[in-house]
Amino acid sequence: MALTLLLTCIGQLLQKSVATRTDPRHQVWWLLAIIGCLGLGAVFWLLVLQRLPVGIAYPMLSLNFVLVMAASRWWFKETVSPRQWCGVLCIILGVSLLGGYA
Repeated sequence: MALTLLLTCIGQLLQKSVATRTDPRHQVWWLLAIIGCLGLGAVFWLLVLQRLPVGIAYPMLSLNFVLVMAASRWWFKETVSPRQWCGVLCIILGVSLLGGYA
């Protein structure tokens, strides 16, 4: 599950990075990296689904919202409002409840 989350998060961040670039010469390589990350993430997701009930695995995938937001704060210096942090807390609590960890 961790590899699925990590690869998907990296793929999302690379998409943002490509979208903000003005030099099209390097975009092909970035796009290949994006496809690679998201493709590998999908493969690991299929492995997760083989081992976990979808009712537990799918809510855990929402942790990507948390990871992408935190990483974009660090990578792109985006601001995160207190309201967004409350949303993160709700997501983590929800995943914990649905996954049986709370």
